[in-house]
Amino acid sequence: DTPLSPVRQRIGRWFKRAEGERFAAYLPDAEFSAAEAGHAGLVITDRRLVYKKAAALREYPLDRAGHVEIRRRGRYASVHITQPGQRPATLCVDPVLLNRLTDQLQGLQTPWSVSKAL
Repeated sequence: DTPLSPVRQRIGRWFKRAEGERFAAYLPDAEFSAAEAGHAGLVITDRRLVYKKAAALREYPLDRAGHVEIRRRGRYASVHITQPGQRPATLCVDPVLLNRLTDQLQGLQTPWSVSKAL
């Protein structure tokens, strides 16, 4: 057994993988320092998006339609997540990491739409 990295330990405090669920990626919120990685951000699995920031913890099932709007915000990108019946979520992401999110949503053939204004 190898010990979990500090980032994985922090993510594990708020993200619980469901049985049979496949973890795909983690996008840290760029408003937090690298030393704080894992405290906030977006976990992408083959079934859902899980968002964490401050007291907010939200889940967005990928089998129901939703929308991701990506806009340039200085050297970062603002990612706004919406889904009917759910509260919206916004996080700040390094643009280099955005392909992880868009590739997953498209690769899993989800009913999600993505709009970009970069």
